[in-house]
Amino acid sequence: MVKYNAFAKVNLGLSIVGKRQDGYHEIETLMVAVDLFDVVEVKETSQGLTVICPDLPDVPEDCNLAYRAAKRFIGEETYGTNGFEIRLTKSIPVGSGLGGGSSDAAAVLLAMRDLICSGGRKTIDDLTHMASEIGSDVPFFLGANSNPSLWNAALCRGRGEKVEEVKGGPFWLVTVFPQLSVGTRWAYNQWDILNPSCDYKTHVTYGEKRYKIDKALDAFSQGNPEMLGEAVFNDFEMPVGNFYPEICVIKDALVLAGAYGACMTGSGSAVYGICDSFEHGVAVKQRFLELVPNKIGIVDVKILKTRG
Repeated sequence: MVKYNAFAKVNLGLSIVGKRQDGYHEIETLMVAVDLFDVVEVKETSQGLTVICPDLPDVPEDCNLAYRAAKRFIGEETYGTNGFEIRLTKSIPVGSGLGGGSSDAAAVLLAMRDLICSGGRKTIDDLTHMASEIGSDVPFFLGANSNPSLWNAALCRGRGEKVEEVKGGPFWLVTVFPQLSVGTRWAYNQWDILNPSCDYKTHVTYGEKRYKIDKALDAFSQGNPEMLGEAVFNDFEMPVGNFYPEICVIKDALVLAGAYGACMTGSGSAVYGICDSFEHGVAVKQRFLELVPNKIGIVDVKILKTRG
């Protein structure tokens, strides 16, 4: 049996450059792993492929990215007649924008390599090729979940599969989980409605978007929480916030509570506020809970630290 921690991530900057001819979207995003993780355990069995996830009883097995990752790996290997059991213990909320499913898939690829390829036949480049076929965020998590980690933060381009390591931080994040789940495909569809003719090759505001990413990268690399609070941004916030105004309420309340800045992560729904220490995070969390009305339906508020 092989076990991996599948870490969550936040997007400190997320720029949707435009829609591509293949139907995907060209993006640039600064992603950083945080100290919240699922546990992924993979072991050999007599036959078949099974995913056990008590926290997601209603998700069909073949819709789970961990299952798809295992199938993709086995498809490249001639491995007798044995089977595998994958057990997922979830801590990363589904539909929160923290990448739990993609991280689980990356952890499965790493575990399958350890179980099957004891001679080291599969390199990280081999796994990255598989990962990019499973999901856009999965290549980032290959490095973040490796033991030891290959990177903890990266600038990701293309669909998200082109990963360039960056260093910075660490930072503390007061992360708020509202009682709603946002689907990535749905979020992109809402963005398309607001940007009906946005071809990434001719996007006139690309220079402005590049400036925003550079500003976030600079603040992150300097380890400056106040600068980072001013720099964080996410192009999904407007289309998602139009349907879920509680996200905007949470952002405003985090800043009023003393965070240096606040932003939604991924396609939502989690929102984080930037802090410079654990003590600062505790103070912001306490004040935030005093400010926010109960009717917006907050499930949890966690103080997370970026990995580094």
